[in-house]
Amino acid sequence: MPHSTRFICAFLGAFIPALLVTGLVLAQGSLPHFAPREVATLPPAPRTLEPRPDKPRFMPIDELEKNLGFSLVLPTYLPPGCVMQERFYGAPERVAYLNYSCLGIQEWKGDSLQRPYIGEGSTQKLTIKGHEALYIGGTWVKVTDAQEPTWVPGFVHELVLERNGIVIGVTTYSDGITREQLIKIVESML
Repeated sequence: MPHSTRFICAFLGAFIPALLVTGLVLAQGSLPHFAPREVATLPPAPRTLEPRPDKPRFMPIDELEKNLGFSLVLPTYLPPGCVMQERFYGAPERVAYLNYSCLGIQEWKGDSLQRPYIGEGSTQKLTIKGHEALYIGGTWVKVTDAQEPTWVPGFVHELVLERNGIVIGVTTYSDGITREQLIKIVESML
């Protein structure tokens, strides 16, 4: 399985279930519809995800936008060699997943407050082209033979912001794209 596909599977396995759970401590900063909670350990997930399909999913953009009820925000800048691998609609989360070889983009309507669990001290508030954004440095990783996932700081870079009521999350590996490149990609979406 390619490195980026493993990352996306691990990210979706940890991030999406955490979006659906409530409670605990608010992280350093929040957005109107995205307020991470800092925790020392990841609480149990409320559900399990379906297995990843054998083939990439390529839903047409117009069908994806119809399911979402809004127009997707796509980057106009990507680093050389960063290509689309799949795009699909995630239900019941009502999220668009745009997976590239170097990063993943998630977009959803900000009609409810999402409260993912993140490691302590891993957020930073930024302003990108006049939009408040949250930078999250790290991800939950399930180490072989470990009972619980561990927060690994700096392994993943994520920027989350809201634009016209749409929440946009852009995530990449630390070894694939720098934080500065990630900011440049997000700037191209605004």
